[in-house]
Amino acid sequence: MNLLKIDHFDDKNGNGARMTIFVAGCPHKCKGCFNVVSWSYLTGYECTQDVLTCLFDKFEKDRQFLTGLSILGGEPLAPRNYEGVLDICLQFKKRFPEKDIWVWTGYTLEELKEQPQAIALSLIDTLVDGRFEESLKDTELAFRGSSNQRILKLGIDY
Repeated sequence: MNLLKIDHFDDKNGNGARMTIFVAGCPHKCKGCFNVVSWSYLTGYECTQDVLTCLFDKFEKDRQFLTGLSILGGEPLAPRNYEGVLDICLQFKKRFPEKDIWVWTGYTLEELKEQPQAIALSLIDTLVDGRFEESLKDTELAFRGSSNQRILKLGIDY
């Protein structure tokens, strides 16, 4: 799995101050996507254990200020990215059990429940689901681009 970018302090992608990871590769290729550069799985750099160690060490230094980790893309839960994202979530939850994880996906919760990616749902505290629909674009919505997308909470919505 490749990463496009890591924001060490982000206040736009989830509640509170967060560390944000953008993964490369997206099978959906939604019309009007704000992040077209993320569509290729070959963009960016490889997400190695050394990269994750540096990421988590940086999170540790800023732990008192950070609410959690946000994972966007591209498509974090695409079959080609899923194992890498699952590994990130497992390592993060082990090291920072009191912090939350937000994941944005073009898949719906219903689609995910029928795929191997459903295993990751127990590690994701907030799931923003659904493909971006240009005809439903709404810049007033918090944390999503179109009105069909949902903000779902672990223990409440799934």
